[in-house]
Amino acid sequence: MLAQYISTNDKDVISESDSRTIQNAVNKAKHTGLNRVLIPRINDRTGKPQWDVDEAVILSSDIEIILDNCYIRQIDGSMDNVFRNYPQDAPRCTIEGQQENIRIIGLGQAVIDGGNPNGLEEFTSLKNGLPHISRNNPILLHNIRNLTIDNITIKNPRWWGINLHYVDKVRLSNITIDAQNNMRNQDGIDLRCGCHDIVIENIFGQSGDDLIALSGFWGGRECKTWAVDGKDGDIHNIIIRNVVGTSAECTLIAMRNNDGVKLYDITVDGVYDTINGIQNKNIENSNIFAERHQWTRQGAKTPYTVIRIGQAAFCRERLNTMGEVYGITVKNVHARCNAAIMLNATIEKSYFGNIYAGSDCRCLISTKSSFDTQNFGVDMRDVVFENLYYKDSDREDAVAFDLAVTGEKRTFENVIIKNAFIGNCKKLLNMEHEGQILFDGLYSEDFENRIDNPANAKIVINDIER
Repeated sequence: MLAQYISTNDKDVISESDSRTIQNAVNKAKHTGLNRVLIPRINDRTGKPQWDVDEAVILSSDIEIILDNCYIRQIDGSMDNVFRNYPQDAPRCTIEGQQENIRIIGLGQAVIDGGNPNGLEEFTSLKNGLPHISRNNPILLHNIRNLTIDNITIKNPRWWGINLHYVDKVRLSNITIDAQNNMRNQDGIDLRCGCHDIVIENIFGQSGDDLIALSGFWGGRECKTWAVDGKDGDIHNIIIRNVVGTSAECTLIAMRNNDGVKLYDITVDGVYDTINGIQNKNIENSNIFAERHQWTRQGAKTPYTVIRIGQAAFCRERLNTMGEVYGITVKNVHARCNAAIMLNATIEKSYFGNIYAGSDCRCLISTKSSFDTQNFGVDMRDVVFENLYYKDSDREDAVAFDLAVTGEKRTFENVIIKNAFIGNCKKLLNMEHEGQILFDGLYSEDFENRIDNPANAKIVINDIER
């Protein structure tokens, strides 16, 4: 019977290290035309159920990597990825250099473990001879069409678990992130500039930072290292569904963009925060943002929001402007942390529906930020919020709709909130934006006495202007 794949236990590919062995198997698979590599559970070279990687395995077009119940671990002290699709620091930044048809498929329990911290982090990146922090990503891929990553667990990521740039026609599914928040910025899945036509589904576990991040940041490396000639850097046509997990201190899903990069035509459907509630909700300072790092790192572990769109930070020259975030649909969100939805900067022509905030939540919708040093507020136009539910909360800082503004003025235009069922909370609405907000079906006892009357905005509640 003809072989259907190259095994990393084949005698003619075994080398002096596991990294070289896997690379030899990839090279042979390409040379023979089989284009498929199987990494089994038992490593015949060592006799152990473990594969130790100290340098990246370089993938190319038309390759499938099957992780058959295997456990791959980045060696302590090593500073390189597990899988990457270009050698060293030389990504292919042309349309002609685009690769195609790369698959990383787990069978059974397939684990990639980052191991212990190695001293490479954002504050040491490119200093004292160290490489860029992106070399800590277990999976770092760039300029690919047709990519599949399915059924793997990424444990103890040293930075972001999966880092993707300029990829399209992608499916990321059945992925578990297992981060202990013992290293900085342990995102789960990051889509950076130029990512589009992507489905992300069935995501589980806990990240240290954002569980899933769509980041249109046109910073130094984005425009100098990753940008692909002939491709735009926008992030669009993204579907994210069935996310069941949490973050130790940031967000489950973050969508942010600046410097002219656009975010549009994105759907999020089915997000369930699995945090066990805020253990230390009666903190002395009720401003959760000013104290966030203090009490999440040393006390309770909780995201500051489930869904975040926009942030007044991470820009080279300017924040996003109206017309650069649109066509966003977010529905079926279940929050148990500080806020269900957090909005900053700009958003238009978008929809939020079936949003559930539990009694541990400080607010249902917030326009604050994760730091008091960043400006609050959002310019919002042609946006509908529908079928909103906020359970009773005994938190002293609870505000169902905390629409705060700091810095420059922000405006609402054609913002409608339909069918909002708000339980007992300290305050129902804090409105600091200009413009108008329309409540079409607000159901809450004694809501008239729990609304701050704004100076520069009009509030219409159940056809009555306040």
